[in-house]
Amino acid sequence: MTARTHETRASEPTGGRLLTVAQVAELLGTSERFVYKLIAQRRIAYTKFGTGRGSPVRIAAGDVDAYVAAHRVEAQKTGAAR
Repeated sequence: MTARTHETRASEPTGGRLLTVAQVAELLGTSERFVYKLIAQRRIAYTKFGTGRGSPVRIAAGDVDAYVAAHRVEAQKTGAAR
């Protein structure tokens, strides 16, 4: 069996802790349904334990951070300061 390495992100403060869908929903301030939609659309990385439809999934805290960072919209700079 070959060893698999886990890519560590610089923004990963929790050391790769795996979160449940409910925990991710709470962190993002969204519903669990929204998180499942992100998973189904493969818009967020996840780990699936098992092969069946009802198999549990977990999301690394660093992947939540990466998703948030990737969807950050910077404020526009206005003209001259008043």
